[in-house]
Amino acid sequence: MTTASGLNLSNGQTENKLTMESPPEGGWLACMAALACFLVIMNTWGMIISFGIFQTYYVSTLHQARSDIAWVGSIAVFLLFFMGIISGRLTDAGYLRITTISGAVLVTLGTFMTSLTDEYWQVVLSQGLCTGLGNGLLLTPMMTLITMYFRRRLPIVMGIVSCGSVTGGFVARLLPCVFASLSVGGVQALFIAVVPIINSDSSKMGARMGFILASVGVGALIGSPISGAIIASNKGSYAGAQTFSGSALFVGGLAVLAAREVKRRQDRKEFWDKI
Repeated sequence: MTTASGLNLSNGQTENKLTMESPPEGGWLACMAALACFLVIMNTWGMIISFGIFQTYYVSTLHQARSDIAWVGSIAVFLLFFMGIISGRLTDAGYLRITTISGAVLVTLGTFMTSLTDEYWQVVLSQGLCTGLGNGLLLTPMMTLITMYFRRRLPIVMGIVSCGSVTGGFVARLLPCVFASLSVGGVQALFIAVVPIINSDSSKMGARMGFILASVGVGALIGSPISGAIIASNKGSYAGAQTFSGSALFVGGLAVLAAREVKRRQDRKEFWDKI
Protein backbone atom coordinates (compact mmCIF):
# COMPACT_ATOMS: atom_id res chain seq x y z
CA MET A 1 0.00 0.00 0.00
CA THR A 2 1.34 3.41 -0.97
CA THR A 3 0.33 6.82 0.34
CA ALA A 4 -0.57 9.69 -1.95
CA SER A 5 2.99 10.99 -1.95
CA GLY A 6 4.64 7.65 -2.62
CA LEU A 7 5.44 6.43 0.91
CA ASN A 8 5.15 2.65 0.80
CA LEU A 9 3.72 1.24 4.02
CA SER A 10 4.49 -2.44 3.68
CA ASN A 11 7.86 -3.14 2.09
CA GLY A 12 11.13 -1.65 1.00
CA GLN A 13 10.02 -0.45 -2.43
CA THR A 14 8.65 3.01 -3.11
CA GLU A 15 6.39 4.11 -5.92
CA ASN A 16 6.07 7.86 -6.44
CA LYS A 17 2.53 8.56 -7.72
CA LEU A 18 2.32 12.18 -6.70
CA THR A 19 5.05 14.62 -5.82
CA MET A 20 5.45 16.35 -2.51
CA GLU A 21 4.02 19.44 -4.18
CA SER A 22 0.53 17.90 -4.42
CA PRO A 23 -0.52 16.05 -1.26
CA PRO A 24 -4.29 15.39 -1.01
CA GLU A 25 -4.86 17.83 1.90
CA GLY A 26 -7.65 15.64 3.24
CA GLY A 27 -9.69 12.50 2.73
CA TRP A 28 -10.35 9.35 4.73
CA LEU A 29 -6.76 8.07 4.80
CA ALA A 30 -5.42 11.51 5.71
CA CYS A 31 -7.88 11.81 8.60
CA MET A 32 -6.98 8.33 9.85
CA ALA A 33 -3.27 9.22 9.67
CA ALA A 34 -3.94 12.36 11.71
CA LEU A 35 -5.92 10.37 14.27
CA ALA A 36 -3.14 7.80 14.55
CA CYS A 37 -0.59 10.57 15.10
CA PHE A 38 -2.85 12.12 17.77
CA LEU A 39 -3.05 8.82 19.66
CA VAL A 40 0.70 8.24 19.38
CA ILE A 41 1.48 11.70 20.77
CA MET A 42 -1.06 11.13 23.55
CA ASN A 43 0.71 7.94 24.61
CA THR A 44 4.29 9.14 24.12
CA TRP A 45 4.27 12.79 25.18
CA GLY A 46 1.41 12.21 27.61
CA MET A 47 3.54 9.73 29.51
CA ILE A 48 6.63 11.91 29.40
CA ILE A 49 4.90 15.06 30.63
CA SER A 50 3.14 13.10 33.37
CA PHE A 51 6.38 11.56 34.64
CA GLY A 52 6.13 13.61 37.84
CA ILE A 53 3.42 11.20 39.00
CA PHE A 54 5.76 8.24 38.54
CA GLN A 55 8.67 10.10 40.11
CA THR A 56 6.76 10.81 43.32
CA TYR A 57 5.68 7.18 43.55
CA TYR A 58 9.16 5.80 42.84
CA VAL A 59 10.81 8.07 45.40
CA SER A 60 8.45 6.82 48.13
CA THR A 61 8.50 3.13 47.20
CA LEU A 62 12.02 2.56 45.86
CA HIS A 63 13.67 4.92 48.37
CA GLN A 64 15.82 6.51 45.68
CA ALA A 65 16.86 10.14 45.37
CA ARG A 66 14.82 12.31 43.02
CA SER A 67 17.92 12.90 40.91
CA ASP A 68 18.27 9.13 40.38
CA ILE A 69 14.60 8.70 39.45
CA ALA A 70 14.84 11.67 37.07
CA TRP A 71 17.24 9.67 34.91
CA VAL A 72 14.41 7.26 34.06
CA GLY A 73 12.44 10.11 32.52
CA SER A 74 15.51 11.60 30.86
CA ILE A 75 16.39 8.30 29.19
CA ALA A 76 12.80 7.87 27.99
CA VAL A 77 12.70 11.39 26.52
CA PHE A 78 16.11 10.96 24.89
CA LEU A 79 15.11 7.71 23.19
CA LEU A 80 11.73 9.14 22.17
CA PHE A 81 13.53 11.65 19.96
CA PHE A 82 16.93 10.10 19.25
CA MET A 83 15.46 6.89 17.85
CA GLY A 84 14.07 9.08 15.09
CA ILE A 85 17.39 8.67 13.26
CA ILE A 86 16.62 4.97 12.87
CA SER A 87 12.82 4.99 12.62
CA GLY A 88 12.84 7.90 10.18
CA ARG A 89 15.22 6.14 7.82
CA LEU A 90 13.20 2.93 8.06
CA THR A 91 10.08 4.91 7.17
CA ASP A 92 11.79 6.33 4.08
CA ALA A 93 12.81 2.79 3.08
CA GLY A 94 9.16 1.67 3.20
CA TYR A 95 9.09 -0.14 6.55
CA LEU A 96 6.56 2.10 8.31
CA ARG A 97 4.25 -0.72 9.36
CA ILE A 98 6.87 -3.03 10.86
CA THR A 99 8.53 -0.07 12.58
CA THR A 100 5.34 1.16 14.22
CA ILE A 101 4.21 -2.36 15.15
CA SER A 102 7.59 -3.00 16.79
CA GLY A 103 7.25 0.28 18.67
CA ALA A 104 3.77 -0.60 19.90
CA VAL A 105 4.97 -4.01 21.10
CA LEU A 106 7.90 -2.46 23.00
CA VAL A 107 5.68 0.19 24.63
CA THR A 108 3.17 -2.47 25.72
CA LEU A 109 5.92 -4.77 27.00
CA GLY A 110 7.68 -1.96 28.85
CA THR A 111 4.45 -0.77 30.46
CA PHE A 112 3.49 -4.22 31.71
CA MET A 113 7.03 -4.94 32.95
CA THR A 114 7.07 -1.61 34.80
CA SER A 115 4.01 -2.74 36.77
CA LEU A 116 6.02 -5.74 38.02
CA THR A 117 9.15 -3.86 39.07
CA ASP A 118 10.34 -3.43 42.64
CA GLU A 119 13.96 -2.41 42.04
CA TYR A 120 15.42 0.80 40.60
CA TRP A 121 17.38 -0.91 37.83
CA GLN A 122 14.23 -2.71 36.73
CA VAL A 123 12.41 0.61 36.33
CA VAL A 124 15.31 1.98 34.28
CA LEU A 125 15.20 -1.01 31.93
CA SER A 126 11.41 -1.26 31.58
CA GLN A 127 10.12 2.32 31.63
CA GLY A 128 13.28 4.16 30.64
CA LEU A 129 14.81 1.84 28.03
CA CYS A 130 12.05 -0.45 26.71
CA THR A 131 9.21 2.08 26.68
CA GLY A 132 11.56 4.81 25.46
CA LEU A 133 12.70 2.68 22.51
CA GLY A 134 9.10 1.85 21.65
CA ASN A 135 8.06 5.50 21.76
CA GLY A 136 10.99 6.39 19.52
CA LEU A 137 9.84 3.87 16.92
CA LEU A 138 6.36 5.40 16.92
CA LEU A 139 6.78 9.18 16.98
CA THR A 140 8.93 9.96 13.92
CA PRO A 141 7.11 7.60 11.50
CA MET A 142 3.76 9.11 12.47
CA MET A 143 5.09 12.65 12.10
CA THR A 144 6.51 11.74 8.69
CA LEU A 145 3.25 10.14 7.58
CA ILE A 146 1.34 13.35 8.29
CA THR A 147 3.58 15.31 5.90
CA MET A 148 2.66 12.89 3.11
CA TYR A 149 -0.99 13.92 3.29
CA PHE A 150 -0.85 17.61 4.15
CA ARG A 151 1.17 20.61 3.03
CA ARG A 152 -0.98 23.75 3.00
CA ARG A 153 -2.96 22.60 6.05
CA LEU A 154 0.02 21.02 7.80
CA PRO A 155 0.48 23.68 10.53
CA ILE A 156 -3.15 23.44 11.69
CA VAL A 157 -3.14 19.64 11.44
CA MET A 158 0.06 19.45 13.49
CA GLY A 159 -1.50 21.79 16.03
CA ILE A 160 -4.50 19.47 16.34
CA VAL A 161 -2.52 16.24 16.64
CA SER A 162 -0.15 17.87 19.15
CA CYS A 163 -3.18 18.28 21.42
CA GLY A 164 -2.66 14.58 22.08
CA SER A 165 -0.10 15.60 24.69
CA VAL A 166 -2.78 17.73 26.38
CA THR A 167 -5.11 14.74 26.39
CA GLY A 168 -2.37 12.68 27.98
CA GLY A 169 -2.08 15.32 30.69
CA PHE A 170 -5.81 15.19 31.39
CA VAL A 171 -5.70 11.41 31.60
CA ALA A 172 -2.95 11.74 34.19
CA ARG A 173 -5.23 14.13 36.13
CA LEU A 174 -2.54 16.69 36.68
CA LEU A 175 -3.41 20.31 35.89
CA PRO A 176 0.26 21.41 35.73
CA CYS A 177 0.84 18.72 33.12
CA VAL A 178 -1.98 20.16 31.04
CA PHE A 179 -0.40 23.62 30.97
CA ALA A 180 2.99 22.09 30.20
CA SER A 181 1.39 20.08 27.40
CA LEU A 182 -0.09 23.21 25.84
CA SER A 183 3.33 24.87 25.78
CA VAL A 184 5.19 21.84 24.47
CA GLY A 185 2.49 21.06 21.92
CA GLY A 186 2.70 24.55 20.44
CA VAL A 187 6.46 24.39 19.94
CA GLN A 188 6.27 20.81 18.68
CA ALA A 189 3.62 21.66 16.09
CA LEU A 190 5.62 24.58 14.72
CA PHE A 191 8.99 22.97 14.16
CA ILE A 192 7.50 19.83 12.60
CA ALA A 193 5.40 21.93 10.20
CA VAL A 194 8.56 23.66 8.94
CA VAL A 195 10.29 20.44 7.83
CA PRO A 196 8.38 19.85 4.56
CA ILE A 197 8.79 23.53 3.67
CA ILE A 198 12.59 23.52 3.80
CA ASN A 199 12.89 19.95 2.49
CA SER A 200 12.01 19.44 -1.18
CA ASP A 201 12.92 15.72 -1.39
CA SER A 202 10.02 13.65 -0.02
CA SER A 203 12.08 10.44 -0.24
CA LYS A 204 14.28 11.74 2.59
CA MET A 205 11.51 13.22 4.73
CA GLY A 206 11.67 10.54 7.41
CA ALA A 207 15.46 10.68 7.73
CA ARG A 208 15.50 14.47 8.06
CA MET A 209 12.58 14.44 10.47
CA GLY A 210 14.44 11.83 12.50
CA PHE A 211 17.64 13.89 12.52
CA ILE A 212 15.76 16.93 13.84
CA LEU A 213 13.99 14.91 16.54
CA ALA A 214 17.28 13.23 17.49
CA SER A 215 18.77 16.69 18.05
CA VAL A 216 15.80 17.47 20.30
CA GLY A 217 16.53 14.24 22.16
CA VAL A 218 20.08 15.31 22.96
CA GLY A 219 18.74 18.58 24.34
CA ALA A 220 16.14 16.71 26.39
CA LEU A 221 18.83 14.43 27.82
CA ILE A 222 21.24 17.15 28.95
CA GLY A 223 18.80 20.01 29.54
CA SER A 224 17.34 18.74 32.81
CA PRO A 225 20.72 17.95 34.46
CA ILE A 226 22.04 21.38 33.43
CA SER A 227 18.97 23.13 34.80
CA GLY A 228 19.19 21.07 37.97
CA ALA A 229 22.85 22.04 38.44
CA ILE A 230 22.01 25.71 37.90
CA ILE A 231 19.20 25.56 40.46
CA ALA A 232 21.47 23.82 42.98
CA SER A 233 24.24 26.38 42.48
CA ASN A 234 21.72 29.19 43.04
CA LYS A 235 20.54 27.64 46.32
CA GLY A 236 17.14 26.62 45.03
CA SER A 237 16.38 29.71 42.97
CA TYR A 238 14.83 29.06 39.57
CA ALA A 239 15.90 32.38 38.05
CA GLY A 240 19.12 31.01 36.54
CA ALA A 241 17.39 27.95 35.08
CA GLN A 242 14.64 30.12 33.61
CA THR A 243 17.26 32.36 32.01
CA PHE A 244 19.04 29.34 30.59
CA SER A 245 15.80 27.90 29.13
CA GLY A 246 14.74 31.23 27.67
CA SER A 247 18.15 31.76 26.10
CA ALA A 248 18.04 28.28 24.55
CA LEU A 249 14.63 29.00 23.02
CA PHE A 250 15.88 32.33 21.69
CA VAL A 251 18.92 30.72 20.02
CA GLY A 252 16.66 28.03 18.57
CA GLY A 253 14.41 30.70 17.11
CA LEU A 254 17.40 32.37 15.48
CA ALA A 255 18.38 29.03 13.94
CA VAL A 256 14.89 28.66 12.44
CA LEU A 257 15.08 32.18 11.02
CA ALA A 258 18.49 31.38 9.52
CA ALA A 259 17.08 28.25 7.85
CA ARG A 260 14.21 30.30 6.44
CA GLU A 261 16.62 32.88 5.07
CA VAL A 262 18.68 30.21 3.31
CA LYS A 263 15.50 28.75 1.79
CA ARG A 264 14.31 32.23 0.74
CA ARG A 265 17.55 32.93 -1.09
CA GLN A 266 17.45 29.56 -2.80
CA ASP A 267 13.94 30.33 -4.05
CA ARG A 268 14.94 33.93 -4.90
CA LYS A 269 12.02 35.43 -3.02
CA GLU A 270 11.62 38.71 -1.18
CA PHE A 271 12.09 38.79 2.59
CA TRP A 272 8.36 39.09 3.37
CA ASP A 273 7.22 36.54 0.78
CA LYS A 274 5.55 33.38 2.02
CA ILE A 275 7.79 30.34 1.63
